Amino acid sequence: MVIDVESRALPNESNVELTLYMKTMIKYMESNKSVGASVSAVTSQDEEHPLSSDSTDNSSFSLDQPSQIKLVKYHVQVKPNGRPKRSFNALYYKKQPRLEYSEQLYGSAKQATRRWWVRPVLRKRETDGAFSKLVQDLEKEDPQWYFEYLRMTPTKFKELLAIVKSKIEKKHTNWRRPISAATRLALTIRHLATGESKRSLSYQYLIGRSTVTLIVAETTEAIRTSMKSQCLKPPTQSTFQTIADKFMRRWDFPNCIGAIDGKYIRLRCPENSGSTYFCHKRFFSVVLMAVVDADYKFQFVDVGAEGSAGDSSIFARSSFGCAILNGTIETPEPKPIPNGTILPHVFVADEAFPLKMNIMRPFPGGLSVADRQKRVYNYRLSRARLVVENAFGILAARWRIFNSPINCKLETVDSIVKACCCLHNFVMSENSQYCPINFVDAQSGNREIIPGAWRTMVSDNWLQRQQRQGANNFAVTPMTIRTKFLEYFNSGQGALPWQEEYLFG
Repeated sequence: MVIDVESRALPNESNVELTLYMKTMIKYMESNKSVGASVSAVTSQDEEHPLSSDSTDNSSFSLDQPSQIKLVKYHVQVKPNGRPKRSFNALYYKKQPRLEYSEQLYGSAKQATRRWWVRPVLRKRETDGAFSKLVQDLEKEDPQWYFEYLRMTPTKFKELLAIVKSKIEKKHTNWRRPISAATRLALTIRHLATGESKRSLSYQYLIGRSTVTLIVAETTEAIRTSMKSQCLKPPTQSTFQTIADKFMRRWDFPNCIGAIDGKYIRLRCPENSGSTYFCHKRFFSVVLMAVVDADYKFQFVDVGAEGSAGDSSIFARSSFGCAILNGTIETPEPKPIPNGTILPHVFVADEAFPLKMNIMRPFPGGLSVADRQKRVYNYRLSRARLVVENAFGILAARWRIFNSPINCKLETVDSIVKACCCLHNFVMSENSQYCPINFVDAQSGNREIIPGAWRTMVSDNWLQRQQRQGANNFAVTPMTIRTKFLEYFNSGQGALPWQEEYLFG
């Protein structure tokens, strides 16, 4: 057996003991019934022996002899009995001898046994994997557990599979059968629904851990791209008008076409990012900016702003913020509210957002008892804004990957967040199990807000909102619009019968 060691790279010099590489090779040969443990070093006539420059006998050397050598990376080619070459990476000497093993002394060396192409237990995926056994059994015998496992009914899962199958299905080859599209989708949804580690999913689905990571990235991107036009389609003017009617009917806020909020999505520190994604809440994050309609569905979603970004820049850099500032959103024309005042259609937001022509926010600061009208306005606006808080709560309660830092590349984080928003809208539209009546905040008979069940299922970190997005210096026109809403909420036509008693006793 002949081992040729050829230099491929020359790093910095360092004083080290003789590498254990040759010891490992000899131990391997002995394990394959080769005998002996001595090695002869043969060099060219013009090449000085690397280990014994002062020695006159260069015929042998000891593997236990420490020496000052130059540690470099070499490429080792093993040629046993003329069989195909196999390549290894090793740390060896800068001045490399040619090492010969005498077959007369050691016998014929066997070829190294190759590691398995597929780990044997993984070959049982189609019979013993979680999708082949557990998911199929749940579908047949226990629909309730099936829903808890995948956050959707079997019918919805098959519908979703039909939408994304073309993007995640792999071709059959002569070497092995690919992981099915259904398995890929189920694994990804389970990861999003629970935040379960990829190692744990690897054991359950009998899929290699690196393959699980690749599947999650590919499938979430497929969900995002395939369902964006269906589940995150920008509303038209007629759609906005329908939303405004629902806000008026359910939350007594006229001309409201959506509620805005932002949340920090916690991350593991991205590579080479320093403090770029470290927010004032003292964790690494990106910002999810969203607009929600009266049915707790997402209309606009923007992900990616760094957690450390400045106040006003997050909103201005978001796709929705740019559309608002540039006036490119096709909102309905201004419309009279019940008291006859013509006002534009607006989005409601909290104090973190700036006051704009189409964005209404509360009056800032602590209001005294004398500011009764402003307190009424703030209360009415906060009631309408509950929809976005509840939408985020449902999202985090059903897709629990948000309850712990996401350990993925930044581009995968973007796909994960948007895929979860698409899945939220997709399941929310037809399934009462996804959002039962008691799952969201509701009003009692005396008009008090009853907290929804999602609040007991979501971590406190998720409830942390963004910091302020703009200054308190507003243009005259937005302030005038807000004043008109204030007057309406305190007028005989717009006031609720119980609001004074609820606020002031």
